[in-house]
Amino acid sequence: MTPRWMKAAAHLSRLPELARCAVRLRPPVRAARAYLGLGARYPFELATRRGTRFTVGGFHDLATAWVIFCRGEYAVDPGARCIVDLGANFGAFTLLAAETAPGARIAAVEPFPAEFARLQANVAANGFGDRVRCLRVAVAAEAGERRMEVGDAPAQSRGLLPPDAAPASSVAVAAQPLADILRRAMEDAGTARIDLVKMDVEGAEHELIPQLTADVLAPVDAWQMEYHPNAPSAPLFAALERAGLRLVRDLRFHPDSGVAWFRRGNPPATA
Repeated sequence: MTPRWMKAAAHLSRLPELARCAVRLRPPVRAARAYLGLGARYPFELATRRGTRFTVGGFHDLATAWVIFCRGEYAVDPGARCIVDLGANFGAFTLLAAETAPGARIAAVEPFPAEFARLQANVAANGFGDRVRCLRVAVAAEAGERRMEVGDAPAQSRGLLPPDAAPASSVAVAAQPLADILRRAMEDAGTARIDLVKMDVEGAEHELIPQLTADVLAPVDAWQMEYHPNAPSAPLFAALERAGLRLVRDLRFHPDSGVAWFRRGNPPATA
């Protein structure tokens, strides 16, 4: 059995996250104990200090909420007017964006049917329906029908299957090019600029980003994404930088996975 002092020492690196949890989530002790594996009974409800509420159905839901509210993997400008959430899942980042930027219109993009229903419910329950448009589509290189696997994997790990794949344990989803999604978001917001695109699409970024042209990304002022190790990250970064988005932060988990922030006209990146 591992001594208690060794378990405690293993969590010392998480002190900044635990401090943010104490400030940002209610009830903080329950959230922290569950995240650290010290005991949890799911489902249970969490709330932010601003009163935004959502239910976590299991550890993977909690981990998603944790990295957004406590680890700070993404950041939202309170003055933002137009935000796009690619891979919204049950809506943790969408809720953060909606409460942080009260003047923003948000396009929340989630293709998987069950998670889309949860996204809609969370947006409606928190009174954000007038500012958040939920889009049940996947972002892909081309418009059409794609498939996502249905199985025992957590919803947060489901990505688009290759275009020619159609296993029996999969569900059909509609797909749209990024240009169409961005155009619709700007029309809804009544603006010609997009303050932030957040992307977490479970590896589909490798299909999409390298072939994007600069004109598609021209309206985007900031891009924050989780990138996955199913392909090298270098082509992703190169495509965004060719479009004028400079890397300003790169939090790497492994050589080809992490969370990267890009912005127009900012200083060089920090780790």
